[in-house]
Amino acid sequence: MWTPKTVCRRLVDRLIAPVAQDLPARSAPKAENIDLLLRPRPEVVTRQTGQDIFLVHLSCGTVFRLNHTGQRVWDLLATAGSAKAIAERLAAEYRISAELVGADVQALLKELLCHSLVEPASELEACTSLSSCP
Repeated sequence: MWTPKTVCRRLVDRLIAPVAQDLPARSAPKAENIDLLLRPRPEVVTRQTGQDIFLVHLSCGTVFRLNHTGQRVWDLLATAGSAKAIAERLAAEYRISAELVGADVQALLKELLCHSLVEPASELEACTSLSSCP
């Protein structure tokens, strides 16, 4: 009989980080800096397990794991949205240079964008989340 506990065990047993050759070829964004406001795609669900968070892309069937800091970036996508704003918030929280954390945030957001886990937010959503419409 399938119980939530056995389903969870089977899911965790199958979780592995996707290997590049297993994924469809997608190109990374051309720009070095991602200045777009991003948001999680609707078909991506998250599940917390200990200090890690798993991102499950329902359409593709792929699973990605983010550590505690990656989870904080994911959470900040809902409020900050841009790589620069996320880096500034993390720099303040962890008391490190925004330039140091900025490169890591850029790399993570590029990876998330490459694997269709995030998408550009519309201008209307940017206005409501940032409360600053042009």
